[in-house]
Amino acid sequence: MPTYLLTWNPNNAHWREITAAAKLTASGTPHKDRWSTGNTKKIQEGDRLFLLRQGEEPKGIIASGWATSGVTEGPHWTKQKAKQGETALYVDAEFERILDPELEDLLSTSKFPGALMKVNWNTPASGIQIPDDAASELESKWA
Repeated sequence: MPTYLLTWNPNNAHWREITAAAKLTASGTPHKDRWSTGNTKKIQEGDRLFLLRQGEEPKGIIASGWATSGVTEGPHWTKQKAKQGETALYVDAEFERILDPELEDLLSTSKFPGALMKVNWNTPASGIQIPDDAASELESKWA
């Protein structure tokens, strides 16, 4: 199954409801959201998603879920760029688990072994595809 890495940098975008979303998913209720896919247009409904926290510590995998739509275009996620008419690509997601970085340890990507070394964990863009063998290893580590 195609697996994609979405990114979040709290230095660039504040996620106001992360604590509530983490509590919700910890209780077994998925959190629905819309997330930027960078330049990627190939994510389809049913594809596996992982969310990587970048920028400030703690860094690492912070969430997992599924695409509930294909990629759509909409106003840019930054207010200033949206005012200038810029757009961004998005996917609807249902996150089954979100970790609260203030309370929980994220899955660090700094010392991933094996097939996981193929993935650019410092990618500047959201929406990169994770190779199948690396996705399988990531699923195991995330579990």
